[in-house]
Amino acid sequence: MPLADAVREVSRWEPRKEEWGEPMCEYKHHQAVVEAHQQPLLEGREFAQTILYIGPLAILPMPGELFSGISLRLRRGSPFHYTLCCSVTNGSLGYVPTREARHRGGYECWVGKAAGPYLLADHIDDALVEQNLKLLRTSQISH
Repeated sequence: MPLADAVREVSRWEPRKEEWGEPMCEYKHHQAVVEAHQQPLLEGREFAQTILYIGPLAILPMPGELFSGISLRLRRGSPFHYTLCCSVTNGSLGYVPTREARHRGGYECWVGKAAGPYLLADHIDDALVEQNLKLLRTSQISH
């Protein structure tokens, strides 16, 4: 977000910054964006993924609290008979909503904004599913 837009949003939400929910989260997010403009721009976030498998069971640690839709997609596409998705077990990026949930808003999406200046991409669910299914398929081949 451009600095001028973030400054305008801080002013807009400041009168309501003590209200729980969306107002507090919007204020904190835009305040963090203003502060982030004083630092070099981050291009993205990386995390190491480790998949554990024991016979027909694959365990996927995830860097945040996944919405159930993401876990269901991973389980449905997994080549393993059982796939267990574990939240907040490989770091924490906060809540990881589906694209649909992000557009509906709500508590998890508001809190995600309050966590800092960088938001997860709208397609984070697709990226996590695609990359983890690729790793699961590779794991099964080498298994």
